Amino acid sequence: MDSPDHSRENVDPGLDGQVVRYPIPAVIPPVYTVGYHHADYLKRYKECLVRYPMYLTLKEVQKFQASPLDIVVCSQPRTGTTWLSSIITGILAEGDRSVYRDGVPMSTRWNFLCYCDPLQPEERWPVNLLRKMPPGRNIYTHLSYDALPSSLAQGGAKKVYIYRNPKDTVVATYYHLVHQPRVQFKGDLMDVVESFVNDSQAFGPYFQHLASYWKRRGQDPNIFICSFEDLKNDFKPTVARLAKYLGKNLSPEQIGVIHRETDFKAAQANPALNKIERHVEGIFDFNKHPFVRNGSIGQWKKEFTPAMNSKMDSWIERKMIEHPELRGMKFVYE
Repeated sequence: MDSPDHSRENVDPGLDGQVVRYPIPAVIPPVYTVGYHHADYLKRYKECLVRYPMYLTLKEVQKFQASPLDIVVCSQPRTGTTWLSSIITGILAEGDRSVYRDGVPMSTRWNFLCYCDPLQPEERWPVNLLRKMPPGRNIYTHLSYDALPSSLAQGGAKKVYIYRNPKDTVVATYYHLVHQPRVQFKGDLMDVVESFVNDSQAFGPYFQHLASYWKRRGQDPNIFICSFEDLKNDFKPTVARLAKYLGKNLSPEQIGVIHRETDFKAAQANPALNKIERHVEGIFDFNKHPFVRNGSIGQWKKEFTPAMNSKMDSWIERKMIEHPELRGMKFVYE
């Protein structure tokens, strides 16, 4: 494995290989008072490490009353949350491609339960906006199962959990941190590797989070689990099973529409799926790279040094032993 240079700026090469330059936002929000390297960046909540500023919402999140009509995508960051949400959007629309072409951002269709901006009044936080919506809401969260509001965990809402192999999750997490100026990440890829193997990454620990959902797949009838790699390698059968779980019986043609509209290149070219509004708001810097950045399996092989890979392998082996409830689960790395 080569030793890549992670110091370079990763501007968006675009779909045709040409570098795309995005306009600088008219208003740049100030950086967070508690950034990535601050001692208070993470706070442990019911064994889940919630990052600033999202832990400010937890009191309100725990009071949230979910409905059996709600759909909740549960995940760790950078494991396919937005991709899965866009797929479910198409399932609910029964393969009607217009839901991908009407210009409505995914961030409008799906509310991030514990997101907040300290500059905004609390009534504008998603958790408080959700309270005013009728049942049948689309929600996503990065909280572990044990940290979910009790009404969401036990109230019959349809939970869909997605996970991704830990090596590619590390790479995707690094690039996600790089293009969030407010978070003030000043590290490199090894710093992110260390955060995972030391069980100190946002919304981790990784294996504990994964196990919290995996062990309940035979106990909670309102949970569906799939991996990022399932969707990449077996999209149509995986989506057919997911649609059935959500009460939809889709034809191969309808699933084909969803596949084409949510494919990596299509999603990267679609501002509503690529979250271009977050660049306009100054939340993400698309001149580093877009939100939909790569979308492949095996990115780690190009990005990891031998030392990184060895460190990850040892950690994965140790954690799989520590979590016997994950026995039988296999990660797909390429």
